[in-house]
Formats: sequence, structure tokens, C-alpha cells
Amino acid sequence: MKPKKFKETEIGMIPEDWEFIEFFKLLSEKTRNGIYKQKGFHGSGVKVINMKELFAYSKIGNQEMKRVRLNDSEMSRFLVQEGDLIFARRSLVAEGSGKCSLIVKHSEPITFESSIILARPNKNEVDSEFLYYFFSSPKGHYVMGTILRQVAVSGITGTDLMKLKVIKPSLPEQRSIAKILSDLDSKIELNQQMNKTLEAIGQAIFKRWFVDFEFPNEKDKLYRSSGGEMVESEFGKIPKGWKVGEVIDEFNLTMGQSPPGNSYNDRGKGVAFFQGRTDFGFRYPTKRIFCTEPARFADAGDTLVSVRAPVGDINMANEKCCIGRGVAAIHHKTGSRSYTYYSMQNLSGNFSNFEAEGTVFGSIGKTDFEQIKIIIPPEKLVNLFEKIVCGIDQKIESNSSIIVILSQTRDSLLPRLMSGKIRVPVEVRA
Repeated sequence: MKPKKFKETEIGMIPEDWEFIEFFKLLSEKTRNGIYKQKGFHGSGVKVINMKELFAYSKIGNQEMKRVRLNDSEMSRFLVQEGDLIFARRSLVAEGSGKCSLIVKHSEPITFESSIILARPNKNEVDSEFLYYFFSSPKGHYVMGTILRQVAVSGITGTDLMKLKVIKPSLPEQRSIAKILSDLDSKIELNQQMNKTLEAIGQAIFKRWFVDFEFPNEKDKLYRSSGGEMVESEFGKIPKGWKVGEVIDEFNLTMGQSPPGNSYNDRGKGVAFFQGRTDFGFRYPTKRIFCTEPARFADAGDTLVSVRAPVGDINMANEKCCIGRGVAAIHHKTGSRSYTYYSMQNLSGNFSNFEAEGTVFGSIGKTDFEQIKIIIPPEKLVNLFEKIVCGIDQKIESNSSIIVILSQTRDSLLPRLMSGKIRVPVEVRA
């Protein structure tokens, strides 16, 4: 279905048969802020959506959350419903204010805290999922920017939120647009969940072998349970043939170094440049910044460890990349990728000792990193672990590539669907 005509609006051209309408006309009630409860009411009761969940999840339902006790009156006024939209009322950075998430089906009551604004769309007028995608689109970000207030922190108000204008195709077309985008998100989420399950399997095998010492012996029986000989060490009893050493005895470490500031860009020129937690995702970092004059490299398969504020976040490089001062690249001296990654995850608790060091933020230097005490298993066992777990990690890498492609497809479609440049048949959603 192709539109014959477009019309000019404050957010650019949209199809002539779409409305450009005040948000409040699509709501079943006025917006409202969440509830504030003193510290003594926290720890039990109903789930509460905090800013952490709002920024972490686009769609919120059955995730783990903190809890707060509400009385009957509060329960009647401050519980979310499926289809509600919630917005960040304030943020330390401008782009965070107005961030929108959608409330999806959930199995127990959920409330929301005072830094969040709730809007309840009228289901007879508008599809909530469509509105969520609109507010996630460039046009949605633009209209949100028109009500942003800059004081001590960036913020929006519920009153201003109701006054801003949004696009309104016909309800069937809204649902069709939302379904296309939602189907892509569902496929992304499926692959993400699969990756979490696969990584949990890898972690469980690592713990079983290298923490509990229940690795297969020469007779393919569990070492410790079958009476394998244990010897005393400064870590307690460890299997005979294992030893206590330092990180440097088992791994090669490269500390990052920031390249010249004028060599950074966000246009894909040069190699991907990673600086720490802000770039880290699940397993692999997200490419945001590139560098044309890299100073230090990590190779594909290296484990990446954040060494500055906070210390100890773990990712893996899936291509040769540039690493800044906030990142170290590490790999096992045998070349084992999977063993290195899970070893660093297991070691992450040791990094907390360095959180308070440094002038302002925590940090760990190369010498301190290399001198962390560890238990070192025989190389033969490391190679066997790599052989078994490598297939799991290859599947995670494959799924991650699919996630990137699906995400790029969704992000490419989103502005085109929200501008009417691509029209979809209303039959897409039955």
C-alpha cells in the first residue's frame, strides 16, 4: 500500500491519511508519577520498577526487581497494567530523559518509583506497542527533545508529555507496523536467551572442573568424587599435579592505551575502539567509536577486562580491535579462548579489591593484574575443556551475529515505518 500524498508536520513529512495528534488525546487517563516510599518499606512486597529496569529493558514484565510494601490505597493507584508506557522523568544525561519502555504481560503486581512517569493509552484509539516504537524512533526522540527541561539534571514533566504530538495511522495499520517490529524484537530476544543459556552451561562446566575439581580422570570418572588425590595449598586442597601461581604464569596480558583524540570517529573509519563498560555488552562489545591511529590491539578471541571504574567487567573481542586505557586484553598461553573467558569471569571477584584505588575511580595496573594469585591446572585439562566448550562458544558467536543483523534490520525499518516511507498491509496482524 503506497500513499498517494504526504503532508508537512513539525516532525517532517507523513502520509496524508495519518493524524498528527496531541498525546493526551490517546490516553485513557492523565499521566502520573510513580510512588516514593521511605527505606523502611523496601525489601518485601510487590515488585517495583526503578530507573535501572527502565534503562535496561525495552519491554518490562517478569524480570527480577527489588520490592516495596504498599497499602491498599497505593495498590489501587500505583500498579502498572499490560500496555502501559513508562518514561524516565529525569536523567543525568539529556538523551536519558524521556526514555520509554512498554509494560508487557506479567504474572504478579508491579509498581513504579517516583522518577518514572506512567502513561496509559486508550486501547480503542491506539496500539501501545506502536506508541512504544514511535517513542523509540528518531521522530519520537525529536518530539521528546522539545519538552526537555535543563535544570540540575535533564528532565520532562507529565504535563508536558501529554501536550507533545505523536503520529496516528489507522489502528489496523498501527498494529501491522508494531507486529513487524515486534517480530524482529522477539527473534532478537530468543537468540539472547539462547546465548544466556549456553553461557550458563559453559560457566557450569568450568565451575565443575576448575572450582569443584570434578573433572574427568583417566577412567572418565569425576576426579574428586572418585577419590582423586588432593594436596594442600594456600587455597586449600587442590588436585595433585595442579599448582598455585600468578596470572602471568598462565596468561599473556596487554594493557590498553588511548590513541590520539583526533583519530576517533563514529563513521566506521579505522578499527573498532573500546574503552570499557560503556562499550561492553553480553559477551561482545558494541561498536560505537572507531580509531584511525590505534595504539594497542586486542586480537579476535581475546578476553577483554575493564581495568578502570569499574574493574572486572568481562567481554570478548570478536575481531581485531583497538583498546583504550580502560581495557586489558588477555589470552591463555596455549591460545585457549574459552578457558580464558571463563577463567576471567571466575576471577572477577578478585578485582573488587581494586575498586577503591586510583585518584578518583578504582583501577588496576598491569603488575597488580599479573600478580593476582590463581590455581593453575595441567595444560592437558585446559585443552580438553577448550575442545568441549568451544562448540558452545561458537554457537554464542553465531547467535550474536544474527542478533546484530536483526537489530540493524529493525533499526533501519523503524524510521521508514514511522515516516510512512514504507507502508504495510493491515492484514499482517490477524
